[in-house]
Amino acid sequence: MIKEICAITVLANKLCMFVLLFSLARILGVELYGVFSYHYAIVTGIATVVGECLSVALSRYAVLNPEEVNYKTSLGLMSWGGIIVGALCVIVFLLFPAPASSYEMNPGYLLIGAFFLGFACVCNLTITGLMFSLNTSGKWAAALAAHGLLGLLLVVSIAKIAGQIEGVILTLAICTLIAPAYGFFTIKKNQFSRDDKGEREPSFFRQMAVLLSRSGAPTIAGSMLLGAPVHIVCLMIFANSSLNVSEIGYFNLFFLFYILVTVLPSSLTSYAIVKLAGRGSSASKLYLMLGLSISVCLPVFLVLSQSYWLCLLGSSFCSKNDLLAYAVLAGGIGLTTTIVTQILHSKNMTRVVFLGSCVYAFVYLSLTVVAGLKGDMLAADLFRSFVLALAAQIAVLAVLGGRKLVR
Repeated sequence: MIKEICAITVLANKLCMFVLLFSLARILGVELYGVFSYHYAIVTGIATVVGECLSVALSRYAVLNPEEVNYKTSLGLMSWGGIIVGALCVIVFLLFPAPASSYEMNPGYLLIGAFFLGFACVCNLTITGLMFSLNTSGKWAAALAAHGLLGLLLVVSIAKIAGQIEGVILTLAICTLIAPAYGFFTIKKNQFSRDDKGEREPSFFRQMAVLLSRSGAPTIAGSMLLGAPVHIVCLMIFANSSLNVSEIGYFNLFFLFYILVTVLPSSLTSYAIVKLAGRGSSASKLYLMLGLSISVCLPVFLVLSQSYWLCLLGSSFCSKNDLLAYAVLAGGIGLTTTIVTQILHSKNMTRVVFLGSCVYAFVYLSLTVVAGLKGDMLAADLFRSFVLALAAQIAVLAVLGGRKLVR
């Protein structure tokens, strides 16, 4: 029961993050939000690849090999992963800074905030995965709840009081470490004594290298390289060729609706799979129909109801209903693609999935580069490239894997 509560709390934290980002857009305005969201999107994009990879690999290894797992090594691997991600974020922002704006930033504080935010995101994802593999307690659920609520309240307060992007990013990084810090000390207290066996062991770095190999983390990371990293590259091309920094703010804000349509329903994937497991051969077909109905109904609902809530984000966003249409259309296609990919994986059609990902990456990068060469890119131009890339991907999956889907 505790694990179910923790899972619900993780979902609630995702909703808190949506509220936080929408609130920042309203408080900071579109130009400042463009600068903030450029840094936030790149940091979280890089950190998600490493953090999700370590989370899945280490938690799965802990469950399948309870006698061999060494949590001290797992946490060491997490720490070094976070440090590398933080350093990589600093390098990226030194080479590809945000477009010029009227806001005068302190580059030193901004780079420090980016480093710690990257480190915190990796720790958050990894610790959450490891805690789910253990016998978690109600205290962990409380720590997760505090993590989301305090982050929302503190970051919004800092944005209102100071209005400085550097302070917002640094505060967000500190708040992101609340749950991981509790999880770290919990694992250290309960598991480290079991790891100390009194035997002579290889060096710590050698242990991390062995764990990295045995857990399958490199394979998982490789499968994610055609997703978030491609989007980050396209975002940097867009930032370099955009009409102004406000267009980045428009794109990143409305991209949240793509995530809203894609990520939140997919959080219920495990529940749906369990419920449909007893349906036998028809389970895949029912799962696909369920996903298709959500991918159509949720975007339609958001578009039809926009007159009630869109202007709450700020007066500058009221007239951008075309961007909302692009975002929810991409979300509907993305959700369908996620479900089709899971079904094809279960039917041993990994090569088809990989080919679809390659087509997505090629189309997205190609169209973005062409639009970038023309100059003065708008948010709609990048959304158009993104939607066409997703459409090409689902077309490949449907053509090559369609027979398997309907069986």
